[in-house]
Amino acid sequence: MDHALQQSQSPLGECLEVVHHEDERFYELMVDGQFGGLLVYGLGDNRIVFTHTFIAEGYRGRGLSNFMIESTLGDVRAHGHTVTNFCQVLDHFFETHPGYVPLIDERVPGTWSRRDHEKRTVKQEPAPAP
Repeated sequence: MDHALQQSQSPLGECLEVVHHEDERFYELMVDGQFGGLLVYGLGDNRIVFTHTFIAEGYRGRGLSNFMIESTLGDVRAHGHTVTNFCQVLDHFFETHPGYVPLIDERVPGTWSRRDHEKRTVKQEPAPAP
């Protein structure tokens, strides 16, 4: 069963919509009613296992993947699921949007490593003056 999750407007005034195609296991980004991208997943227990993200060529580089991912993760959160991630685009999203990191299943995180994330985000203390 397909259902729309969120609608918004792009900075260029385009109508953005994310549709969940539950039977086919993907979320689709629509831009002014046209295909703009998708986020593909599988299922595991109470987890959503993300495998890859795709943004159509004419829509790349405009931050539309962030809208699609935020809408998708909002749906995951609303249904009480956790995330196992094997998608590099989502890895980057989690790094730049730490508020979504708690959705990652600690038992089966996929390619996401909380330890590596913490290492990258720890601020380096300046060296003491001689």
